Amino acid sequence: MKILSISVDDSVFKKDSAVAKRTIEYGEAVNKYVVLVPTRNIKESISTQLSEKVFTYGIPSNNPPFGLYKVFTQAKKILNKDKFDLITVGDQYYLALLSL
Repeated sequence: MKILSISVDDSVFKKDSAVAKRTIEYGEAVNKYVVLVPTRNIKESISTQLSEKVFTYGIPSNNPPFGLYKVFTQAKKILNKDKFDLITVGDQYYLALLSL
């Protein structure tokens, strides 16, 4: 199973954080786990690999509507490269429409 998760918690980029550790554990149960995070704490897009199966992408987002568009375009690129079985979101108000 492959999962694409869109989150709002940018602490996933800190490998020693509880969120990153939990994300790595989730990744152990599936074939691939990809996390997209719109965040104000970065100036350029970043990507990290937390484990063999877990990949994270940080998308700069100072303007929420434009940030959602950037997350959408990154998700579209990822989904065009690979087929995912499940898409999850961490915030049902801010990201729900995007996941649809």
